[in-house]
Amino acid sequence: MVRAFDDEEVVHVEGDVDPLRDLRIIYNELLKKDLSNLKSKYEDLAKKVDRFNDSHAKKELEYLTKAKECLEKGKWIQFEEFSNAEINYLNSYRFFTTKPIVYLVNISSKNFTTKKNKWLLKIKEWVEKNCPGKIIPFSVSYEQEL
Repeated sequence: MVRAFDDEEVVHVEGDVDPLRDLRIIYNELLKKDLSNLKSKYEDLAKKVDRFNDSHAKKELEYLTKAKECLEKGKWIQFEEFSNAEINYLNSYRFFTTKPIVYLVNISSKNFTTKKNKWLLKIKEWVEKNCPGKIIPFSVSYEQEL
């Protein structure tokens, strides 16, 4: 969820409203979290392969290597091509970057009623280019008025 309206009473942690910056931050934080989770399991599997030459662990390590390379390039796992076996294995990790994305864009009451906002087109372009998903504009202030 990102905010796409100015309001002096609503403080933004970064100081100003820039939903594109916020989307980039969220995108990168989720990517980093997945990479961090993957690396711990990756190291364990690599040790197992080295010590025991376990064929099952080798296959899992191949799957994780492919996912790791994807994340290290700054790409989400869901946008990489994987076989069914790879997908089944990677699903056990419940990576954030494999999930469908819904973008909630909080806009002002006025923007909501006029269906116009200076950020919506820019957000749409960013989403299409970087991480496709469903964009849902809504207005908390409009809902509160109702």
